Amino acid sequence: MGNQDTHPALITREEAEALLRDIEARRSRRRYETPAHYVLTGLLHTPAGESWYGCRDSDVRYYRHGRRVNSDTVERAVLGKAAEDMKSDKFIKALVHAAHQIESPEGEIAEIACAYAGIEALE
Repeated sequence: MGNQDTHPALITREEAEALLRDIEARRSRRRYETPAHYVLTGLLHTPAGESWYGCRDSDVRYYRHGRRVNSDTVERAVLGKAAEDMKSDKFIKALVHAAHQIESPEGEIAEIACAYAGIEALE
């Protein structure tokens, strides 16, 4: 880790080590990245939290993690459900509510928390 004690630390050694571990973990996952032909690459996860990635076998595209699922089937189902959900009254009300909350700093914090909750629910 470079020179130590040359200036006051901005982060603790533990925080720095955690960041380095995270960077290394991301680097190791990059070998599975595929071109943008796979809309949901890295967004689909198993119940254990492991990502599904796009792959190609001849002319057929798949998402894989242990087993393969046709990418067209998965993308059509997931994107169709997302589009359907975005047209719902519940989504529109939440969107309008979030827009109103943006007007104040407290609203921004609430909006971010709401967005994270929505992301966790999607996962």
